[in-house]
Amino acid sequence: MRANAAIWNPQEPYIFAVPSEDHCVHVFDMRRLERPTMIHRDHVGAVLDAAWSPTGTEFCTASYDRTLRIWPHKHGSHGRSREVYHTKRMGRLFCVLYSLDARFVLSGSDDSNVRVWKSDRSAKTGAMPMKEQRAREYADALLERHQHLPEVKRVAKHRHVPKVIMKQTDAVREQKAKRRRKEKNIAAHSRSYQPQSDRGAVVASLEE
Repeated sequence: MRANAAIWNPQEPYIFAVPSEDHCVHVFDMRRLERPTMIHRDHVGAVLDAAWSPTGTEFCTASYDRTLRIWPHKHGSHGRSREVYHTKRMGRLFCVLYSLDARFVLSGSDDSNVRVWKSDRSAKTGAMPMKEQRAREYADALLERHQHLPEVKRVAKHRHVPKVIMKQTDAVREQKAKRRRKEKNIAAHSRSYQPQSDRGAVVASLEE
């Protein structure tokens, strides 16, 4: 659907992201524009703005669903956000920006407020003693080593979101399941049918 912006990766000039009205952020490679390299699809409202981190390893998005999300830009992320920020009284988000040190994210909403968020919600902003810093590095190393375990993965990826967002997410998931089931039924009873994937590209024609 309609694209609302085009933001370029500061470290990889051939990579750019396009937030659009279809609740998704499409990341493209300038050298291959036939299809996006990744589609990020956790929002349930139009994505109005986005901003790359100065390091080029992640970007944040502002959405009409009153949430701000941070997305990792790496292989294996599966197009899912690593952080989601929201408050009860925050309005629709229209703009977002990273600080130059990549430690904070600024967002502007239609409730006439500018909010400052930490890019890493568990990061400490003040001075940290050496003992505490080493303990934190050890905990991060343990998390990275055992991130494949189901128990660790469930705790590390859990984020609280408003009930309205959860209901809309479930509704979108149900609609996608219905569409896939419909395409499967049509393909099973049609000889010349080319199913459309969620990315919008033609997968393959069925063999007769």
